Amino acid sequence: MATSAAQAVASVDTYLRFAEATNRLELEAQGARGLPELLEEGGGAVIESVSERVVQDKMEPVVGPVRDAVRGGAEMITATVEDLAGGDEQD
Repeated sequence: MATSAAQAVASVDTYLRFAEATNRLELEAQGARGLPELLEEGGGAVIESVSERVVQDKMEPVVGPVRDAVRGGAEMITATVEDLAGGDEQD
């Protein structure tokens, strides 16, 4: 892994030296859009979609057990109220 990282850094360094030598780093002068502009144009929808999927994936395992617990609690409360109401009628 360390070798791969070193190779990647060397490759980027070599490309940047080449780009500088051939004036390819002057992107603003050529009218190219930067990262902020690209993110504003299309990144918002992608980020929203990805974040929505992440939230859904994280919530799925939790929602079922919580729903079951709430239903169980509601059934227990209903049974208790019915028992109390029924107990008053018997007295």
